[in-house]
Amino acid sequence: MSNKFYSFFDLTLETQSLLKMPKDPIKITGPIYWPQPGTGMNIELQSSVDREIKFFLDISESKRTSSVLVGIQGDRKSKAQARAASRQMIRIDIADNEALLVHRNPDGTLIRGNHIHLDVPEYGTKFAVPISQQDIIVSSDGSNSIQSLFQSLLKVDTVSNKLYMNYSLGV
Repeated sequence: MSNKFYSFFDLTLETQSLLKMPKDPIKITGPIYWPQPGTGMNIELQSSVDREIKFFLDISESKRTSSVLVGIQGDRKSKAQARAASRQMIRIDIADNEALLVHRNPDGTLIRGNHIHLDVPEYGTKFAVPISQQDIIVSSDGSNSIQSLFQSLLKVDTVSNKLYMNYSLGV
């Protein structure tokens, strides 16, 4: 893998434009609760710039697993993404046990550990980089927790503060 550092301007121009559109959640009355293990959710968003485009935030939590050999170990995997209709723009893949996450990019490079899928020219969002190799989605508190990275995703996707997430214990 190259040592290239990725920024917002490495994204496709269309994705940059879509991410910059201000968005509000629709059909939401009150706080949204983070999904429990083994579940997911889709949050529909709308932009006043173009009401015809359907925007979504998707969140999924994998089921936790345990191992008799090692003892009870919560191998939590979480994904959160921003998309416009079926067009994925950015996706966060994160796990407590980073060895669980392995991704092969279209150019053949192997990404191990927590990573971000970016919509880049030539590869689209099949392309991923380690969290530390980009400055688009950045943990504000340095923890790289899914909660902190999701908050950064909301900012990058220009989602209004009308969306309030209530994170469950362990998030």
